[in-house]
Amino acid sequence: MPLNSYTKFGSFIWYVYYLYCILCILEYCYGYNKLISIINLFSIIQEQNLILILFLLNRYCLFIPSLCYIWCELAYGIRMIQSWIEPTRKQEPAINEIIYEDVSKSYQGGFIHYKSVSNEYKNLIETSISKREVFWINLWKRTGNQIEQITYKNYYEIDKMVHILMEKYYHTNTVILDGYGYLLNPINSQRQPFHIDYNCDYSSLFIPLVPLSADNSVQYIIPSPFIDSDLFHEATKNYDKINVNLLLQNENYYTVRQCISNPFTVLKMDFGTIHRGISNQDTYHRLMFYISVIRKNSPNQTSIPDEQLIETIKKDL
Repeated sequence: MPLNSYTKFGSFIWYVYYLYCILCILEYCYGYNKLISIINLFSIIQEQNLILILFLLNRYCLFIPSLCYIWCELAYGIRMIQSWIEPTRKQEPAINEIIYEDVSKSYQGGFIHYKSVSNEYKNLIETSISKREVFWINLWKRTGNQIEQITYKNYYEIDKMVHILMEKYYHTNTVILDGYGYLLNPINSQRQPFHIDYNCDYSSLFIPLVPLSADNSVQYIIPSPFIDSDLFHEATKNYDKINVNLLLQNENYYTVRQCISNPFTVLKMDFGTIHRGISNQDTYHRLMFYISVIRKNSPNQTSIPDEQLIETIKKDL
């Protein structure tokens, strides 16, 4: 049935199927099946045998609707199997790896601050970056209608590392990899408006290569946990520029927080987090490695625009 809703036709074949099954059972229990096989409807009508007429009509008139019901149930079962998501059997990141988190108490979004990656991964991330004047490098991306990648030294090692980290910090049977690469917030950059990356089914891991300070790091919003869902939807309907004033209506509030961390700490930005990059007023460029995922079967996948593999500073400032 469309969108799992009830229809008159669906209800009809549902009732017919069970009536057909009951009458077939009675037919075989009382031995009418052999008698019906050797007579026809015309002779039964002449004899005015109502029981035989009922069993004969059941056998030949209700069979097709019952078969249609079975076909509908089979189609629905196939659809359920195709969309089935098995709960992950992997262990969650160890509780002692979490330094700080505000996701569990947030209406939507937030950050989870984990411990640092291993020295092996530190070396991989450092050696695979070559040009630091670039604002955005997508080493691999699914965004839009194409899948692209940059060929570089240690590509296979980096790709393996990305999937290991994705397996560790996400339920990999509920998300798909959308891209990974580098983000650079250069000195004296332009501050971004508060926004949500593409849609609320999008999340990212960040691994900074330099210290994240109060003068260069990302800011994010934790909305009031009591905010009305319609009001929140209205405030966030434009993902590129959130209407933060609406988040304060009806005596609601929000807090603005900032990620401060040492290099190579793992930071997880939860799905639908409202955030912005601030103007970098520190003495060095803020460079981060990122891994982005999107929920499987998300209707928003097709709404993500195509991006260049490399975005320059001039384009974004």
